[in-house]
Amino acid sequence: MKNVTVIANTKKDPTLEVTKKTVSILSKHADAVYMDKALAYDAQPCVSFVEADSLFENTEAVITIGGDGTILRIAPEICKRSIPVLGINLGRVGFMAELETNELELISKLFTSEYIIDSRMMLDIDVVRNGVKIHSFTALNEVVIMNGSISRMIELDLFCNESYVSSYHADGLILSTPTGSTAYSLSAGGAVIDPSLECILVTPVCAHSFHNSRPMVFSTSSELTVKDVRVCDENTYLTLDGNRNVQLSFGDSVLVKKSQYTTDLARIKTTRFYNTVFTKLSERR
Repeated sequence: MKNVTVIANTKKDPTLEVTKKTVSILSKHADAVYMDKALAYDAQPCVSFVEADSLFENTEAVITIGGDGTILRIAPEICKRSIPVLGINLGRVGFMAELETNELELISKLFTSEYIIDSRMMLDIDVVRNGVKIHSFTALNEVVIMNGSISRMIELDLFCNESYVSSYHADGLILSTPTGSTAYSLSAGGAVIDPSLECILVTPVCAHSFHNSRPMVFSTSSELTVKDVRVCDENTYLTLDGNRNVQLSFGDSVLVKKSQYTTDLARIKTTRFYNTVFTKLSERR
């Protein structure tokens, strides 16, 4: 590995203190380090500040400095290039981010091939209106259908491979990957699923029902369709990984299935998934 890209979340690292430390370590091993020109500073000779749309053109790995949200933001782009990502956690929890700020020296293991690739399943999502596909997305964590208004529920029908499953009258519905099972779905009462498994978890949010208020797990051969979204107003949205929103209209359908793409996480440490989950959740304030 010779060329790497560094993505810094300036809200988490406003003075670039951690970013500069990371780049300093990388400069001892990498031939080239690419960064967004908006972050330009007097850096080491190996650092090139480039346009944001060309950050991933010549790189072999991406290092993110922030939290899981930083990884989620770039996942739809790097997954199509099969570029692994190593996360440095500046967030509150950080299930996907591999290193803490006191472990920066471990970055050197990227250049000695002392790492493994943890491939995470993703979802493909299509929004269909009046029989026409109007949006297509790829998400790593989840897709959420939610009414933005206070105390307003939505109604929708869930189908699996065109067979009716259930109708929901709820605040919303979450369709997540195993990676996303520790995100919003967990807060809504969904199960924690080992990300080495592949499945789609459907979790209703505050369902107004006794019989269909529990999460359901579907195989990756399933094509799930949320049909006939019935909204009370114009504040119903499709949210992807917490960072992209699409407004839905009455009668829209949302198609969700396993993507052909994966997000490849570079793993340096040997910490097991469940140890990470329970340790980080117990430490959360």
